[in-house]
Amino acid sequence: MRISYPRSFLSLLLIGFTIVAAPLVFALFANAVAFEKLAALSEQAVLAAVKVTQASRALTAHIASLERAARQYAVAGESPFLEAYRANRAAFGATLRSIDEMALSEAQRAQSGAIAKLEQDWAAAMVKADSSVLESNLAKEWTLTEDGQTRRVSMEVRALAIGAITDRLSALVLGASAQFAGFLAQGRNGRGVVFHITSLD
Repeated sequence: MRISYPRSFLSLLLIGFTIVAAPLVFALFANAVAFEKLAALSEQAVLAAVKVTQASRALTAHIASLERAARQYAVAGESPFLEAYRANRAAFGATLRSIDEMALSEAQRAQSGAIAKLEQDWAAAMVKADSSVLESNLAKEWTLTEDGQTRRVSMEVRALAIGAITDRLSALVLGASAQFAGFLAQGRNGRGVVFHITSLD
C-alpha cells in the first residue's frame, strides 16, 4: 500500500487547515444548537413566569372582591352580597387551581396551600354568618280616618334580622302577628328601605 503525499505546499497547507478547522466548525455547530435549545427554554420560562404573574394578579383581585363582598354582607346582611361572594369564590378557586397546575417551586406551592387554607377558613366563617341572617317581609294593616272618611291602609316592608334573634323569628308561623322593634336603612344601591329587626315581642 503506497501512501501518496501532497505534491505542493499549498495542498499540504489546505489539508492541515481542514484538519484543524473541522473540530472548530463542529464545536460552533454544537454551540449554535445548544443556544437554540437554551433560547427555547428561556422563552418557555418567560412564558411560564408571565402566566404565573397574570394568575397571581387575578388571584389578588379575587381576594379583594371576596373581602369586599364579605364585609358588605356582614354589614347589610343582604343576599345579593352573599351571591357576589359565592361567585367570586368560584373564580378564586378556578384561578388557584390553574396556578397549582403550573411549574412552581416548593416554597410557592407551600404559599399556594396556605392561601387555600385561609380561604377555606374564611368560607367557613361566611357559612356560619349566613346561618345567622334571616330575610323576610313584614305586613301591617290599619283602619284610619282621613277627611272624615274611614279607609283601610296596608303596607309591606322588607325586613332583615341578624344574630340570635333569627331563632325566634324562624319559630314564627307564616302570617303570625308580633310586635317588632328596630330601625330603617336604605337597601342595596339605595333602592327602597329595609327594616332591621332588633327585638321581638
